[in-house]
Amino acid sequence: MVNPFITQGTQLVSGPVQYESDKGVWNRIIALDFIGLIAIGAAHIQWRKPLICNAANMAYRSTLVSDIDLNASKASGDDVFILQSAFRKDSEGIVFQSDSKAMVKTQGPKTFKEFWHQRIRWASKNGEYDLLENRIILTLVWLYNTLILLCFLSMNPAGLLSGFFLITAKLLAGDRFYSAFADYFGISGWFKTIFIGQPFHIVYMAIIPPLSQILRYKWKERTQK
Repeated sequence: MVNPFITQGTQLVSGPVQYESDKGVWNRIIALDFIGLIAIGAAHIQWRKPLICNAANMAYRSTLVSDIDLNASKASGDDVFILQSAFRKDSEGIVFQSDSKAMVKTQGPKTFKEFWHQRIRWASKNGEYDLLENRIILTLVWLYNTLILLCFLSMNPAGLLSGFFLITAKLLAGDRFYSAFADYFGISGWFKTIFIGQPFHIVYMAIIPPLSQILRYKWKERTQK
């Protein structure tokens, strides 16, 4: 994690993170979903359009935080706000450390309640991203999953057929997406996990973003809104 700072212009290094356990259906679904978020964060850094990183594995120069612009109204999210400050300071000063030896493993949510509060907390910051392109991408992802849900709730043949088509496209895209870094994270059988987790993934991706703007969540034994 320190090696990239040999380059003087490097301001922040984001590293890979993985949940410790993927035993059981529930843990496999959330572990795969989390790996996807880490990969998305890495890709956006590579594209010079940073979106997310994870505080479980990141490093930055002390000078970066001397005049940092943190959002004091948010209970968490300093990792993302530091990432955005680094981007504003130098759009090319952010690096993702892809060496697998930099991998950090952390505990994932053990219950649905923990997962729910975690994702409400994360989604509550969706409107805080600097780059318009990233806000548009998040909106399109939400719309896609909401459209699938509405197709099935319509309970008419055209809606159901459209829903199955959209899910098929989502499954194929997900398979191609995860296959690109399966070896890196040491995962296998991801398509089965994607397939089983689709109903859960579609519903939570559709309802959490709007609910995150109005619901309270618990974090570190505190209730936040």
